[in-house]
Amino acid sequence: MDHTQNSSDGLEALAVQLENSGQFKVLRRLIPRAAFNSDSGVLPSKVGVVLDVETTGLDIAQDEIIELGMLKFEYSLDGVILRVIDRFESLREPSILLSTYVQKLTGIHSESLRGKRIDPAVVTNFIEDASLVVAHNAAFDRPFCEREYPAFAGKAWACSMTEVDWFEEGFHGVSLKSLLEDYRLFYESHRAIEDCQALLELMAKVLPNSRKGAFERLLNVARIPVVRVWAEGALYEQKDFLKARGYKWSDGSNGGLRAWWIDVREEELARELEFLAATVKPISGSFVRFPTKRITAFERFSNRAFLPD
Repeated sequence: MDHTQNSSDGLEALAVQLENSGQFKVLRRLIPRAAFNSDSGVLPSKVGVVLDVETTGLDIAQDEIIELGMLKFEYSLDGVILRVIDRFESLREPSILLSTYVQKLTGIHSESLRGKRIDPAVVTNFIEDASLVVAHNAAFDRPFCEREYPAFAGKAWACSMTEVDWFEEGFHGVSLKSLLEDYRLFYESHRAIEDCQALLELMAKVLPNSRKGAFERLLNVARIPVVRVWAEGALYEQKDFLKARGYKWSDGSNGGLRAWWIDVREEELARELEFLAATVKPISGSFVRFPTKRITAFERFSNRAFLPD
């Protein structure tokens, strides 16, 4: 008799009983898996990589990667995740001090990083056949990865945090932990490979309102080019007006313009430029202009996306 199986079955029966009472919500531990769906053979498949980094801090100008985790997976063109192909996890000793806060947050201690290095050639080889890199907050991960491992600059990227409309689907937050809890799952977070396993599991889920696959939704959005439009030289007094329309502020620290900007669909560009020309006023004694840049998944979330054409 398999006592472990019996114990597991008993706990599951208890969990179901608690849930059926209407008084409890039960979270189940996420069990990483390698197989997700069978390949129908109808559509060609591609290779993707889910990625997570742990860093010394949040500032791309001075902080550094201390851990890189990646899962390579196979998916069909219509957004069905098939299986995990390979995994990568490695530590890296930074050139700056690792704070006590980061050590407590990640469980990575300075002693465990001594002498550790992540070989760029190994990273390049791992992602060579990947058509897409997925990160949960790609705007954070991509600049760090591209600075240390230039091969990432040639890849298409997608962001599972911002390119799926989680609120429209009925979720209460966009953190990886929060999203999985809405699926009644929990996991040990703040280590790179565990976050990758959690992210791939999330991408394999069906969205509750649309009944579409999460990864299918992500792919559909990532495939659409946008045009970034800047309102350079706009009056400071118009900031609330621009924010209300969806514009965001860039302080130029990423090498781009110091200006308000927004991303629009290509078919919306002419209307947006007409709106800006009619409503945005220049700073006294200066000028206002509206440079643009066409952005695809190959530039999106990188600092290059902040350099106008």
